[in-house]
Amino acid sequence: MSSLVNHSVTNLINGVSQQATSVRLDNQLEEQVNCFSDVTKGLTIRNGLELKNVVSQDLSGRHCFEFDVDGVKYMLALNANDGTPLLHVPLTADVEELTASITDADYFKDISGNDLRIIEDKDYVYILNKKKEVGSSNLKSTFYDIKITNDVTTLTDTVWDTGTYTLTITSVADPETSATVVESPIDIVVDDTMTPLDVANAINATTITNETGECTAVGNKSSYRLAFAVIPEDFNGPTVSIAETTAIQGGFSSTVYEPNPNGSFFYNDDFKVERRSVYNSTDGIFSSGTYVSYYYFFWAGTEIGSTPATNKTWKNGIYTYFVGNFVGLLGDFSVSEHQIRRESPFTSTVNYTPSVIQPNTTLGSEFSTDKFPDEGMIWVTGVASNQTYDVTVEYTDAAGTPQTPITLTTINVGTTTSNIKLNWVAGQIQSQLNATTHFSATTYNNAVHVNSTTPYAYFITNIKVANNFDITSLTGAIKASVDNENGVTDISTLPPTFLDGFKVRVGNESTEGANYYLRYDSNFQGWKECGIDESRVLDSVTMPYIIDKDKLKKTQLITIEPTSWERSKAGDADSNPYPSFVGRTINDIFFYGSRLGVATDDSIIMSAIDKPTVFFRTTCNKTVTSERVDIKLDSSKIGYAAINNVVTYDGKLFINTGSIQSVLLVNTSFDLTSARLSEVSSYTLGDRKPLPVDNGLYFSLTNNGFSNIYNYQALGNNTYEAKNITKHIPTYIEGTVDKMGYADNFAVMTVEEDRKVLYTQNRYSQGSDVLQNAWHRWTLPYDIEHFFFSENNLYLLMTATDSLAATKTFVCKYDLTPQVVEEASAEAYIGWRPYLDCWTKDKSLIENFTEFKGINDKYGKPYDTVTEAYDSTEITQINLGAVDGPYYDASSPVFYWNVVGDTVTLVWNDGTPIVVGNSAQTFVDFGGYRYFKGDESVTSGYFNISRAAITTEVFYEDDIVYGVPFELTIELSEIIPRTQGQDGYVVMNYAKLLLRRMRLYLSKSGVFKVNVDFEDRQDYIVTYTGQPLGRALLGRGSVSDINFNFPINGRSNKVKITITSDSSTPFNLLSAEWQGQLTVKGRNI
Repeated sequence: MSSLVNHSVTNLINGVSQQATSVRLDNQLEEQVNCFSDVTKGLTIRNGLELKNVVSQDLSGRHCFEFDVDGVKYMLALNANDGTPLLHVPLTADVEELTASITDADYFKDISGNDLRIIEDKDYVYILNKKKEVGSSNLKSTFYDIKITNDVTTLTDTVWDTGTYTLTITSVADPETSATVVESPIDIVVDDTMTPLDVANAINATTITNETGECTAVGNKSSYRLAFAVIPEDFNGPTVSIAETTAIQGGFSSTVYEPNPNGSFFYNDDFKVERRSVYNSTDGIFSSGTYVSYYYFFWAGTEIGSTPATNKTWKNGIYTYFVGNFVGLLGDFSVSEHQIRRESPFTSTVNYTPSVIQPNTTLGSEFSTDKFPDEGMIWVTGVASNQTYDVTVEYTDAAGTPQTPITLTTINVGTTTSNIKLNWVAGQIQSQLNATTHFSATTYNNAVHVNSTTPYAYFITNIKVANNFDITSLTGAIKASVDNENGVTDISTLPPTFLDGFKVRVGNESTEGANYYLRYDSNFQGWKECGIDESRVLDSVTMPYIIDKDKLKKTQLITIEPTSWERSKAGDADSNPYPSFVGRTINDIFFYGSRLGVATDDSIIMSAIDKPTVFFRTTCNKTVTSERVDIKLDSSKIGYAAINNVVTYDGKLFINTGSIQSVLLVNTSFDLTSARLSEVSSYTLGDRKPLPVDNGLYFSLTNNGFSNIYNYQALGNNTYEAKNITKHIPTYIEGTVDKMGYADNFAVMTVEEDRKVLYTQNRYSQGSDVLQNAWHRWTLPYDIEHFFFSENNLYLLMTATDSLAATKTFVCKYDLTPQVVEEASAEAYIGWRPYLDCWTKDKSLIENFTEFKGINDKYGKPYDTVTEAYDSTEITQINLGAVDGPYYDASSPVFYWNVVGDTVTLVWNDGTPIVVGNSAQTFVDFGGYRYFKGDESVTSGYFNISRAAITTEVFYEDDIVYGVPFELTIELSEIIPRTQGQDGYVVMNYAKLLLRRMRLYLSKSGVFKVNVDFEDRQDYIVTYTGQPLGRALLGRGSVSDINFNFPINGRSNKVKITITSDSSTPFNLLSAEWQGQLTVKGRNI
């Protein structure tokens, strides 16, 4: 049984399918290239890429990434192994290229494609190298003994008292990195009043802390010890030199007035000092006044100034003048004359390297704060009559040898009223300690500070106290240090006033990690929490680097640099350990709940809230919800699989090990004190960073040379599912996906093996229902180096080599919205932007790129080469809106088109006959008109005739659009006979379909071809040219809404139908309909 059947396909927007044709959706295709599947407009040609800039550098092999500063995108290209490790890539030609640099680029050496992780917030960009193992540094003191006594003969033991000196440190270590910092000299003026501590303070005051670290000093004027940050093994330490700067004496000579090294005074009529008495009267009455004496200074015969006679010196400019010995009286003896001397500053520098021991090998590390300190505290908290107090100080020498303890004579308050006072007891303790050889004491109300008389010569190991009345009446404690466990168990035992900077341990000695530390702050007038070892810090050249956005805005310089990570400021190594990523590599970096987070193989570590550089606890005396957190995965569940990536998804922190997926269970994103990681699924999802897509995550997996994409989604109740959304195209994405992007229902991805292909997906869903999952591909003219989405645009960076073998980088923009095609008119341009890649009107951007073509976007005329387009200056057009005719009249006036054999003769209004030799010709251009052949008249060989004026218009260079043509390809799926069933269409396996014809329903489409390929006979091609609307242009492809009908006449399983177009004109396919002869054997039951 045979019947004529029709079938309509409502749209063709569901992309490619590699399934058997019998199970495909009828709106899926065999292939789709350079199209866009739009749920509103239908299947369209994709927009062309707009060329925004051409960069002279070749960016292949560089790691490109973008970031945002106040809505402005910046693009960088990084290759630390290159002579120019960092490049700024302007995204448009009108943006100036900024200077870009990396501070200490070794962090990025030898990285590969997947080694970088980049995230940003409003203030910073964080850039992670996954290969770099995180190190730690510390600010613990390394001591340098600097001795200046008698190192050179010109410096004596007393020289410090008579001159001014400069300590110059030309190189120091950066305590926050393991790198050496070579600085300009740091000059500290040392005069006769300065102590070694003043020297240390001067160094700290004139340098940045992270260049020198905390500097302490001990010693005397002839030798002193400076303590700097720890120095790396390969670092030679600071070079120290002393410069002697004195005021050299000046005097008079008979020839020139030069400084006199002997410093003698001189006198003559031109060089002298006169002392005069001047009568001062406050009211003009002689009797009420007094005489006041002044010194008047004469130099080179000129009086230059004066000063009251109470002063012996007078300074004028750079000179200082001195009054010398009395010479004699002058005139009426009311004026006395004196010698004069002038001093001018003059520096005599003695450059030498004093005796510097680094570190101190004679006294060794006993001076380190890790060891027992040389300070202690005794606090009297109770007093009563007849109460007694006993104090014993146990100590060692610098070598650690125990010394005979100092036991004070028992202090008995007795019954004397004046003795029954706390400060009286404290004074007694102070007096006895001051009487000892090695220790001295200072009282602070009822508290006593005890310290070694010679700094770091003796170390206190314990202070024992006893009281016959109440043991709590007396407290003894030594200054907190790393290696001693002495301290107080309760802060109530601390005095309200004490020595500024004194540090004490608080806590239970027997409980590990339960200790915290307090330091007395005189400004605060109380005790503040601190760390016992505040030198511990993360090594910044092994941690993620940053770009400071505010600095960029102020300086217009782009710098990738290490940043300072907060050092430990509370607790000790037990109560506040290094974060667990120290000594390991970081696999990922992320933000979560106002925290900066990192992931190692088995742990998630997050900073304090709103403090991205704080990875130590800020307090150890209580639990604070905003503190850093360090959470470890349960290895019993994940085996030995390492964490590959971390993303924020479904309101949770999602952790993927490649084979196990976990989420962070928390009270809130701000309170992580009880947070734990919970396994939620066990899919094999690989090690690539997933792409967040609406309510899911896209993972790419490669198998046998092809990539599949899995959409990981939450199903509710803490359950998740991974679906292969490319299951219907298992071998379509050829190669390994190396980058993915998504915006506005459109996903794109590149593969490592073919950089000229962009795999794309149009998707549309409503709730959990997926209504569109259209996969297809784009072919681009050049290798894609990088891409990213910004607003409603896709930016692509492609490397292109010109005819002179110069490789450049094209920055192109793709508008995600299909362009609106309008009808052309006599006044307007062609009504659309030509569909070209890398299109531009700026010819200078594409010099020497021969693959570019030109199109006149006013009239649509194409040119095969850029040169042809540039050189052309005019275009011919036919005004079809003013066609005259058609006419036919063999009498008068005569109008006709006559064909006889191979000769055409036409006459217009009795004019001279026009004869041409081509009977197939349908129009003739002559005399400024185009004459058209019409319908045949009643007389054989004669036809109607009409004409329209030909005009020539001049156009200009800015009418030309240059670009690289690309080809649209749509291969329809094999058409299978189906019948409507209860659950949709059912394949009719015992039916044969002879396709008669097909109709394509179009919207404003230009030129395209339909290739009809048969297995068993000659193929053929039909061309759709569009219908001129109002005006036709020679060589122009017009657009039309007219549907396109074409014959097929072949068995459906023996024919392949392919639509192609490289005309740079619009294409918009709304739907399709076919008609055929269906032959059915039997019937379905």
